[in-house]
Amino acid sequence: MEEGVYRTLIDVRAKILFQKLWQAGIDWDEPLTTSIAEDWSKWKREAKNLWKIKIPRCLIPSPMEETDSTELHVYGDASKWAYGAVAYLKVISKDKTTVRFIMSKSRVAPLKTITLPRLELMAALIAAKLVSFIKNSLAIPIQRVICWTDSQFALSWIRSEAKNWKPFLKNRVELIQQLTEPKLWKYCPSENEPAAV
Repeated sequence: MEEGVYRTLIDVRAKILFQKLWQAGIDWDEPLTTSIAEDWSKWKREAKNLWKIKIPRCLIPSPMEETDSTELHVYGDASKWAYGAVAYLKVISKDKTTVRFIMSKSRVAPLKTITLPRLELMAALIAAKLVSFIKNSLAIPIQRVICWTDSQFALSWIRSEAKNWKPFLKNRVELIQQLTEPKLWKYCPSENEPAAV
């Protein structure tokens, strides 16, 4: 697993664990349930490896004049527990192509049950926000942006007119369309998606 994504998964698992604690109503001085204690132990084992993570911060491995093009690839994904997005910069030069992790963002799914397609749309919104943030923050010319989702529902909503939907969908689709062009969005099968949560 890519190191930046591993870090984000550790973070989101901690958030999910805190959400479970809150839902269970466990006070600070009460013993944990068996299930939560097992989740805590698993998280501690996984978190031990965080110090080993090294993320190269040099996004362009060769001089800019040797670079043919740069592409921003952002993937959004959701599960019933969490949703998020991850961004990579693909640098194409004459000799080689490199892909570098830029950043990721995750959220715990709301306590109020939301359908998976809607969570996928919320992940797409995080992806769109990452695109906007990265384009405004990096002093690197980006020739191409591609936003990926494994949700045909989210893709269909993003490519449609926002006014056709009820407020939940309408508001999110409008914002996604303000931040990214619908034509930038592509389908990526789940098994190929690095943002899988």
